Amino acid sequence: MEKLKRGDLESQLNVEVAIMKKMRGSDHVLPVMGYGILPSLTPRIGWIVMPLLDQNLQQLQDSMPHKLFSPATAYRLAIQVRFFNGIILPDAVIKIR
Repeated sequence: MEKLKRGDLESQLNVEVAIMKKMRGSDHVLPVMGYGILPSLTPRIGWIVMPLLDQNLQQLQDSMPHKLFSPATAYRLAIQVRFFNGIILPDAVIKIR
């Protein structure tokens, strides 16, 4: 992965937030509650805060039979996580039956 220069991270974050704000009211985009950059970390990390709509992945997984996702669901989750590569799932383990 290519490292972003100082101005690039801010520009990318501003563009992403501007797009989400423009799509406000859409069924597919959450409202932005806050955003910024953690400058004290190396590499610096951009962050965006949005509200949680419903259950998180762990709650969904716990509600499944045998507490496991089907292979198809795990595959779709992997694609979404890869597509939104800025998302970090802390301590998340996607179990497959």
